[in-house]
Amino acid sequence: ILDALDECEDHQQLLRWIQNLVGQNSGKVHLLGTARPERHITTMLESLDLNSQYVDLNNASGNDDIESYIRDKVLNTSDFSGFSEDVRQTILNTLDSKAKGMFRWVALQLEDLVECCSDQNIEEQLENLPTSLYKTYTQVIDRIPKNLQVDAIKFFQWLAFSFHPLKSKELQEIPGINLRFEVGGTKPPFNSKGVYHNPKDILRACSSFV
Repeated sequence: ILDALDECEDHQQLLRWIQNLVGQNSGKVHLLGTARPERHITTMLESLDLNSQYVDLNNASGNDDIESYIRDKVLNTSDFSGFSEDVRQTILNTLDSKAKGMFRWVALQLEDLVECCSDQNIEEQLENLPTSLYKTYTQVIDRIPKNLQVDAIKFFQWLAFSFHPLKSKELQEIPGINLRFEVGGTKPPFNSKGVYHNPKDILRACSSFV
């Protein structure tokens, strides 16, 4: 299963990988790929000359779900209750028109917008929305405080490769683990000074990713 093919930055590398996979396992592998209906993705898949079936899910129902989500967050919660009806409607219309089927993109923009304190803040935020999910994630990473970036990388690595879902108590201890420990070295394999006192600080280090 290859999800979100349109979010891959190196399409040629992806194309070669799929070609090799299919070539080495002819008749033995079935691929399911999802992507937004972008021309370069369609062209790439057509060039593979596979016995493929295309299902178009770019219909009104998906967009309606996104619009309903935005409407509920903007108009029916307290997050934006301090703003006028016109401002909230502008938020709804702008996000809905630029979502392009990206539910996660919308959720991340709302997280940023809820931090705005004035109509001007809202306007500036809406005028400078990132155009893709990749650019949105880049902005999120750039906002992680510099003193927490090393810890954030450790959290991401452990969350991605752990054999079981990690509990907050376990996550708190991760910054204290030294994976580059060497016998006879100056740094111990575990330093209790690196343990987080408050598990909520983990969310601050990982921003919107966790």
